[in-house]
Formats: sequence, C-alpha cells, structure tokens
Amino acid sequence: MIVFTTLVLVTILMLLNRENQIDRFVQVKPLAALSIVVAIAIILAIGGARFWLEAVTNAPALV
Repeated sequence: MIVFTTLVLVTILMLLNRENQIDRFVQVKPLAALSIVVAIAIILAIGGARFWLEAVTNAPALV
C-alpha cells in the first residue's frame, strides 16, 4: 500500500509540475490524500482483474 501510494504521489506531483514548488508538508496533504484513494483503487482493480481473469479462463485459484 505504501509503495503504490508513494508512486501515485510522485506521479501526481510530476504531472502537475509541482516538484520544486513545495515548501511545507501542509501543501502536500491534499495530494497525499488523493494518492491514497487512487492507490486503493489501483489495488482493488488489480485484485478484481485477477479474479475476473480466473473466472473467464476457468483457471484454478492460486490459493
């Protein structure tokens, strides 16, 4: 979770061109909250895609 959140935060900062404009941590808080939400969505999408792929291909579960 921390890895995904960090990668999303860095990506958001780079896309918004705000890499060198941050002076205090308070300026990063909204972007950090957004990156947590996006990271959770990515993790859920990966998990859901795995179960969907197993259902479509009739592959046995890896459990």
